[in-house]
Amino acid sequence: MGALRTAVLLPITVSIALTSVMWNLLLDPGVGPVNGLLRSLGLAAQPFFRSEGQALPSLIAICTWRGVGYWMFFMLGGLSAIPPEVNEAAAIDGAGAWRRLWHITLPLMRRSFGFVLIADTAANFLLFAPVYVITAGGPNGSTSLLMFEAYRAAFTLLDNGRSLAISTVILVIVGAVAMLELRFFRAEDAA
Repeated sequence: MGALRTAVLLPITVSIALTSVMWNLLLDPGVGPVNGLLRSLGLAAQPFFRSEGQALPSLIAICTWRGVGYWMFFMLGGLSAIPPEVNEAAAIDGAGAWRRLWHITLPLMRRSFGFVLIADTAANFLLFAPVYVITAGGPNGSTSLLMFEAYRAAFTLLDNGRSLAISTVILVIVGAVAMLELRFFRAEDAA
């Protein structure tokens, strides 16, 4: 259990820039060990960050790998807040493990799920470092996310108005998504 916990929590201790550099080297099409492993298994090497179709999914995989441990802290907090007496009472009443999971544990963790969903959505809209370090928005703009475009407009194109407009769009989108998610979780609480 300790090794598993370490494997899940280790990525959040490393900076996102260093994580980006590390994964860029690991997934390098020419000398990366991941492609070396694929070749040794008789599979074709993959272009990962150099392919329009694979660059964004590769970035998503890296960010997911890095964020799982962080969000797990909040989920474990919600899980530990459930009084053990509730599960014990359900078990005494004859509820099996699955029934307790679906009817007790998951509903009582609704607030934790809501917080993680809203905070992770906002964090994903503000994703910048991996795009900047690994792909610089390429290939052919396939990883040019909104936050990177706001940076590029301000510091490369020196167009502060465009950068501010993009930042405002990000704020409106994140606010709208957060309100929808809050409304969904509030409706579930009322039911």
